[in-house]
Parts: sequence; structure tokens; C-alpha cells
Amino acid sequence: MRTALIAMGVCAACGRGAEPGGAPVAVEDDAGVSDAGADPQLRGEVVALARARLAALTAEAPPLDDEDGALPALGPCTRPAPAARAALATAITRWALRTHPGQRFVLDGPDLRVGCDDPGGVIVDVHADLVGRGRRTGWWWTVRVRGAQIDTLAATSGMAVEDYTDEYDLHTSHDTLVIADLDGDGAREPLIARNVHEGNARSSYTVLVPGKAGPVAVGTHDGALAVATLPSPEPGVVLALGGLDVRAAFRCVTGPAPWASCPAAERVQRHVRARAIAGALIDRPDAPDRDELDRDLALLDVPTATRAALVARARPTTPREAIEDFVARREDDRSGRTPAEQGAAAAAVAHKLGAAISGALGEVPCPAAMAGERAILVPTLARWIAAHDHEHIAGHACGGACKAQAPVELAIRASCVGAVASYWLATWQRPVKGIAELERQGLFAMIGDRVTLIAGGTSAWDGPRDQTTASDVSGEGPGAEGAVGAVDAKFAIAGGAVTALALAPGPRLIAAVDGVVTGDRAGAAELGWVARDAVGELDMTDDSLARTVEGARVQFWRATSAGVTAVASFDEGAAGDPPTDPAARILDGLERDRVAEELLIGATDADLADAGKRAAIVDALRRLGADAALIDRVRTP
Repeated sequence: MRTALIAMGVCAACGRGAEPGGAPVAVEDDAGVSDAGADPQLRGEVVALARARLAALTAEAPPLDDEDGALPALGPCTRPAPAARAALATAITRWALRTHPGQRFVLDGPDLRVGCDDPGGVIVDVHADLVGRGRRTGWWWTVRVRGAQIDTLAATSGMAVEDYTDEYDLHTSHDTLVIADLDGDGAREPLIARNVHEGNARSSYTVLVPGKAGPVAVGTHDGALAVATLPSPEPGVVLALGGLDVRAAFRCVTGPAPWASCPAAERVQRHVRARAIAGALIDRPDAPDRDELDRDLALLDVPTATRAALVARARPTTPREAIEDFVARREDDRSGRTPAEQGAAAAAVAHKLGAAISGALGEVPCPAAMAGERAILVPTLARWIAAHDHEHIAGHACGGACKAQAPVELAIRASCVGAVASYWLATWQRPVKGIAELERQGLFAMIGDRVTLIAGGTSAWDGPRDQTTASDVSGEGPGAEGAVGAVDAKFAIAGGAVTALALAPGPRLIAAVDGVVTGDRAGAAELGWVARDAVGELDMTDDSLARTVEGARVQFWRATSAGVTAVASFDEGAAGDPPTDPAARILDGLERDRVAEELLIGATDADLADAGKRAAIVDALRRLGADAALIDRVRTP
């Protein structure tokens, strides 16, 4: 069950020890309580308490009123009477046709979602498909109706709903998520989500609020959006990016400024986690261990005395369970951040680390081609591919058809321009009449207008697979005797020379310096990199290294004039002082951290019963920053 809770993000999100609901309860170990069976009544009492807390938590945040035809609203809301609503529909129908002369409704009239009868007017979402001059268009408006006046707060046009037929259709629309007092002025405003997605694909939202010159974007999110209804003394709306779930990020919208974290969002996040904990306690078949129960009851705001009495009756937490919680906290990188924010944070760490490694190696990133360079050199590359690509796949089942059909859709994945040579990592399609469409990849070096293929291969195809098999295509380049596979590369400038380290089919690594291949190495390898889109390419230059694993030995490689050259080696389980070489020292530390993490993730009770393995686990905890209390707990048999 603990593992299940960690997987849900509950244990990891809540952490151990103190929560805002109270400080951790200090309980002496009771030798008479060795497992859940020692106190059969404990689980029943915990479940009853969790049910009561879940009911109270649910009542604190009732669902929005989203009945058919009503705009969800925060705060007391008086809906227009039926006669007033009918008058609204008539006025909006005339307004839509008046503002779009020469057009008519595809169906009988617009669809309305009506807000509250507020002093400032009634906010209404309107959708209608209009047709004129043989063209149909879908329209979505959010308007405020005050007497005879109709003001447009937001408008979106796109494919008519009546024309939705294909999973690849581009759907563009908007809806009001909720109407609420965003800025504390007492007037409700709409919080609008403009949605763009392809067919049944995941929605991509831009969240808008009304501004003086039109709607203002306050944030974007791919995936589910939900409005939190937990009351707050502050104005604004708390949005759950990802739905009301423990994994979601919570952001406050308080006007036209970009959404941000705030105390109200933190309270909602804690409320959502408390509801998840209460539900998990109700559903689990046994009582939690002592540490877990202490933390869970604190999150549920159970009074200190009650909590202490229940925790004292729980079975003691085992060292393995304490390690699991420590690992879960380390691995939990959500922390209320969106996937985009998590990605940006991970990229920042990777860039910083890559810069440190490159600096230790005496390298600098190789700049990507500028627009002017691309305009000159990419056509040269395209001509080379058109003239020579068929030579490299002559053994394919397509035979002469490969030559007869020109490659298409040349795309540059990454580039690197040095003083002497430039490198181009490219993909292109090769239509094969009656058989398939091959996706080709290649790393090219260009010196002046001379093009050299350093590594090439076929990574994918479409069409009848029984006519196109993996054995039909192999890699190209120096010593190529490989299987179908992708081509990747890393670039750097070292000592004024521009280097490339390519991972080619085979698999094998290929080194090139100033456009000339200097050597290769057979065997599987990893090119870790982080995508950045500064010039429409993938930037793979955070560091210039490849990583290989052969048994217990890990090695890092770079491209030099001597070929594929080892930078550092690490043997798992080997003791010794860190290397003196700056780059090797950094890499050695990374590998030791990785080994420590893997050791803790896989730790078992049997490992902890073995003195030697327990000592290694203690060293791993110490390396990864565990506190002294946990280290002492694990170290003591």
C-alpha cells in the first residue's frame, strides 16, 4: 500500500514529519506493537476518522453549478428568470446576425450558457455556426449583456462544429471556465479558456481574462483544467493545471497579470492532498505504519492528542519503509509545478552541468547556423542528397524505384558552424513507389561546398512491413555494417577545431574533427541531451560526451583528433578517491549519485539484514543528503 500511495504522489507529495496541520508526534517504540495485527481495532478507528474528515473536506469545496445552459460561478448567483433568459436569447440572436451581415445560422440559432444576473450585466457564452457565400465558420463569443447593450469580451472563430469529421481536424474554440471576482472590485468577470487541438488530441489552452483593449492571456497549459472551489479570503480564482489531483499545479488568477503561485493556491493544493490521503486511508486494507500514520493524520488536521494516541498504537516504521519515503521525496519533482516548469527546471540543471563539464574539457558550445548560412548551405546539402542518397540504399528492396523518386521534406535537426567546417544533422523522406516511404537520417560535414556523409541510416518507414524489413537497410559511413537505426550527434569547439561525435546504426560512435572522420568505436552508447529550440533546431551541445556501459564499467567518450577518446571511467562497487581530472571528477560524482539512488530504490529487508549491504545503504543515504536521524535508524540493526 505504501508503494501505491507513493505512485499516486500522495506520500511523496506530503513528505515526512511536520505539515502545516501540526508538528510530528514523538512516540517511543512499543515492543508490544510489532505489526498491524497487534491492534485489530486501529484500522477501523482510522477509517472512521478518515471518512469523517473526507466528508468535511468535501463539504468545504462543493462542486460548481454547471447545469446545462449555466455558466459556473463562484459566490452567490441569481440566475435570470425564464422570461429574462428568453429575452437574452432573442437579443443575442439578432446581435449575431447584425454583426455578421449576409450570414445565417447553420442550425436554428446560437447555443447559450448564461451567467448571473449581476448589477454590471449578465455574462453569456455564445456559440453558433454561421454560413455565408458557401463557407461555414464556427464562432464562439463571451459577451456581457446590459439592457439593450451587448459588449464582446472575447471572440474566437474556427472550423464549424457541424464540419467536424476527422481526427485530424483542427478544432479552435473557447469556453468560460467560471465567472468570479478576479481583482476584488466586487464585479464578476469571466475566466476564459481558448482551446486549440487536433481531432481527439489533448487540448492546448490559453487562459484569458478581459482587458481594456481586449482579452489578455494569463497563462497556457496542455491538458485538463479545473477550477478550485475552496473558499478563500483573497479575490481571484485558483486553477488546477492538470485537474483537481495531487499531481496538479495550482495557480492564482487575480486579473490580467500572469497567473502565479499564492497562499490560496497552496491551501487548495493541501486540501486536494488531504482528500487524497483520506480516500487512501479508507481504501487500504491495513493500518499505516507509525511514521506514515503520523504524517497522514497531521495533513488531515487531526487534533494533536487524538493523533498521538493513534500513532502510539501503530506498528513501528521499518528502516526499509523509511528509506522508501526518503527516495520518494527525492524523486517527487512535481512540487506544484507544471510539466513545462518541470521541463524548464530540468533543462536548466542539464545546461548548468553541461557547461561545467565543457569548461573542464576546455570546450565551448558550437553555434548553430544562422539564417543567412542556412539559406546558402542547406540547398547545397539538398542537392547532394538528391544526387547521391540512392547510392546508400541501393541494396534496399525498392531497387531502381529509390533512384526514380526524389527525396522530399528535408529538415535540419541540428547544425554546427565552425571556422573550417560545418555539421548538419538532417532527416528526409524517400518515397518508394508501391512499397513504402523511408525516413532517412544523416550527419553531414561541409567544407566549402564539399559535402561528406559521416553517418546515415533509416530510422522508420510507412507501408507494408512484409515488403520492407530491417535487414533491407543498414547504416552508412566509415565501417558501416549496422542495422536500421537513428543517427544522433553532439558538437563542440575544442582548441579552435569543430568536433562531432555521432551515434550511428550498428551501433557505433564516430568521431570527426573539422569535417574529417578521425575514428570510430563499435558498441551501444548513449547520447544524453536536452532539446532547446533557439533557432528551430534541436540543440544537443550541453556537453560533447557519449556514455557506454559494459558490465559494471561505465565510460565517457569524446571526439578528438585521435578518434573516439575516453574521458573518464567508473567501476560500480569500486572504492577509491575521486579522480583528480576536473571533468572526470564531475562525471565520477554523477555516477556515484546514480549508483546510490539505485541502491536505495532496490533496498530490501534482506539487504538491511546483511551488515555489508546495510553499510553500503548507509553510505548511499549519507551521499544523497539524508538526515542524521534516518541514517542512525538504518545503521542500527
